[in-house]
Amino acid sequence: MQRQKHETNDGGEVGTTHVFTSMGGVEDFHQRRKRDRVLNVLLMCVEFILYPTACLFFGAFLTHTWPEFFVLVAPLGVVWFFVRKRPRVRSVRGGGRWSVMLGMSVAMIGIAGFLFSTYRIVPDVKNKVIVVYVKEHIWPPGKVTAGLFSSMKSVLGALAYGKMHGAAAVRVWLQDEYYSDPEQHSANYWGYFFEDLMLLREDITKQDCHQLEQVHFNQRWKRYGKWGGFNRVIDGMTPANYPLTYGVNRQGVNDLITKHIKLRPAVQAKIDAIRTEMSGATLALGVHYRGTDTAMHWPYVKIPYKSFFQEVDKAIQERLAEKGLLGKEAGAATIRIFVATDEQEFLEAMRSKYGAERVVSYEGSPRLTPDQYAAATEGLTNSPDVKVSNYEKGESAVVDAICLALGEHLIKSRSNVSEFSYAWNVDMAVTMLFNEVTYIPKGKF
Repeated sequence: MQRQKHETNDGGEVGTTHVFTSMGGVEDFHQRRKRDRVLNVLLMCVEFILYPTACLFFGAFLTHTWPEFFVLVAPLGVVWFFVRKRPRVRSVRGGGRWSVMLGMSVAMIGIAGFLFSTYRIVPDVKNKVIVVYVKEHIWPPGKVTAGLFSSMKSVLGALAYGKMHGAAAVRVWLQDEYYSDPEQHSANYWGYFFEDLMLLREDITKQDCHQLEQVHFNQRWKRYGKWGGFNRVIDGMTPANYPLTYGVNRQGVNDLITKHIKLRPAVQAKIDAIRTEMSGATLALGVHYRGTDTAMHWPYVKIPYKSFFQEVDKAIQERLAEKGLLGKEAGAATIRIFVATDEQEFLEAMRSKYGAERVVSYEGSPRLTPDQYAAATEGLTNSPDVKVSNYEKGESAVVDAICLALGEHLIKSRSNVSEFSYAWNVDMAVTMLFNEVTYIPKGKF
């Protein structure tokens, strides 16, 4: 390819004429153009997706270590980004794009710092009433993300946070489409099963709380608000149920439950009936199998029934051995196994293996059949095939959670329901089946 300069007829600017003297020159030209297009696309992905994302994370990190930095950086970045004229860039070789990206990076880091700092502010609740609300997904907006016992963990976290920061009380208002029942006296489903105002100080009464300032945690972009609740106070820095980990230890959560979680009489009566049925046994166990949606969540594996049977057999053998019951004496022992599950098949399998006379369950609990599992993306919480009222669905979860803790040993899968059972009875041994089997002896945290 040869290049030849020439002037226009009117004496205008000098241009360049490309004269291709061979097919090789034409191919080289098109290859360069194709390469430039690919590089431009890649650079746009970096500029508009990867780079801003990295800046947001970097801004959040800086704010975590230096909370005041956004006050200095954010205004500069915003002015630079919106006031500076963006140059027209026709090629990856244009230098103006990098100037714009630098301005964008400062802006994004500043914005991330501002938002993260707002989220990071520790709410002042001293001598005030904490008001807890149901959690929501970030997207889509307004979609509830919490089952009843995920909300329970948030309430327990609020109690722990309130004690640490001098709050006067915690009030709970939980309303959603899954548990709020139009036939009940209120949309606040927490109040169906538990007292909804819990005092944290002995020098005040419930009547006094009406005169105190209330701190509402129903904003979305607010620490402990609708996008996270107080769960992290209980979970600590580890992911929930991976496995049995707490920011507040097992005994600490048990103390919160014992002092502040008070059952309504109607719910207590149903638990007492099952307690009576199990009380005369030589050995009592609890077994919680959550099936349905488990394969839809990490680690995307549904635990086989056989694995549960193995752990139940092992627990029976160990607990009877502790009592000195071996051989014929062990065979004559009276055993009761309380089973809570969202799968009717698992309950029938337990009855078949251990005997219907040994297996106890709450008959008011809804359970699904295999053809109904696919629609239960959050287990029983959002299954369209649950044919009981919202009140009965919530009540059955409460009854199951507490009755699972009536025995000496709990065998469980991953679930906030049996996490509550684990904390309810700290003297109970626990076996958790997840991506591995975790065993916690009696009295250990």
